Amino acid sequence: MKTRDRGWRVALAIALGISAVATAQAVDMTRCVTCRIAAVRHLLRSARMLDCRAGIADADATRLQRALERCERHYGCRGAEEDILRAIDESARAIEARVCRASAPSAGDEIYPRFVRGPVGLVWPPPDPATAASFDDVDAYCRDGISGETPLLALPEVDELPAWCSEEEAYTQMVARCGEPRVVVVAAGADAGVATGSAAAPYPSVPAALAACGDDPCHVLVGPGTYPDPIYVHDCAFLEGGVTVADGVVTRGGVHPRIEGLIQRIRPKPFLVARLDVGHLILDTEAESLVSEAIVRGGGASASWDAVGPRICRTRIGASYEGAGVSWQSRRLWIAGSAIAACHTGVGAAWGSHDVRVVDSVVYGRYHAVGTSWGSTGVLVQGSQLASTQDAVYIHLMPDASQENPVLPAKFDVNVTGNRIHSGALPESDPTLNIVVEDNVRE
Repeated sequence: MKTRDRGWRVALAIALGISAVATAQAVDMTRCVTCRIAAVRHLLRSARMLDCRAGIADADATRLQRALERCERHYGCRGAEEDILRAIDESARAIEARVCRASAPSAGDEIYPRFVRGPVGLVWPPPDPATAASFDDVDAYCRDGISGETPLLALPEVDELPAWCSEEEAYTQMVARCGEPRVVVVAAGADAGVATGSAAAPYPSVPAALAACGDDPCHVLVGPGTYPDPIYVHDCAFLEGGVTVADGVVTRGGVHPRIEGLIQRIRPKPFLVARLDVGHLILDTEAESLVSEAIVRGGGASASWDAVGPRICRTRIGASYEGAGVSWQSRRLWIAGSAIAACHTGVGAAWGSHDVRVVDSVVYGRYHAVGTSWGSTGVLVQGSQLASTQDAVYIHLMPDASQENPVLPAKFDVNVTGNRIHSGALPESDPTLNIVVEDNVRE
């Protein structure tokens, strides 16, 4: 059953729920009830409950509450608004239980951009680990001159990712901060002269789609193909692949679109990237950002100068230098279920940065798989597979001699536990510096 059909079934159930409550309370069945039903229908034209994977957002529920209050003021509606809202919720839940159970979206499901309220793309199946690059392949590439693209390691098998990897939650955070985004469609080779961003008239490039959104938040659905233009994101945006655009129809599924240039984010507002194949990714932000089910080649995800690093989930990164890093007093680089290969440091923090998490991931760095330097603190490496010719995990314990008053942090807050070490050294546990290294297994 299509998403749009499910939405109108929900709309009917809610309208009937309102009418039932109104009848029970002997409310005027003319203007008052008409006003209330109109308010709910307006909600359904914008609320993400039109997709079975999400419910009504808090902001949408608040808008509905205010609309119902206006009905009461204008038409003298009687009865408790809480009863009305309870009927709405119960009716919506009942119909969702019938039409949404066992109906997870699958490849080929049609997407209606005007009703999209959240992530809709489907990830392309990952490569067979038996045919993906090995640690030895990456080492040979780095040793032999770094020519071409860094080999990509296979993703680890992970049953469940941390809650902070949720695309739906990241989307909700973006909407709360920025408002509902405009949904626009991009297809390689589309006619720019007639483009409107619809499924029938998509934009030919992501920059054109972002320009059409102007200063408003933007959700860009990117069809398969190769896109040579660099992308500079200036406002709230969600760039999403995993869809196919053909003959005026958008469907779920499709290979990662290839963005040959870089994607750079330089504004302090939320940003999401999902199911794209990107040449280079720079995320200097002061807000939430998520990189999910993506491929990053040639240069990893990074943040610097007092920025907030990205959350990187189920993403493959291949880099000639550093895979993912934060520096210059930046904070929070969280990685889960990902595979990172780099010719210097796989995951790093430098110059007073803090809060790096590497969970259930595979990381190769020729010098350091995971490393910190110059007063950086707060590292969690857990449940991961690590390899390096030098250090699987490196913690720089020396103060910066270039400072006038070099200060060694009192606590480094490092936890390296439950990892599989293919190669490379580990630091020693040191309770006085709060460095814990235990339960790691060498393979």
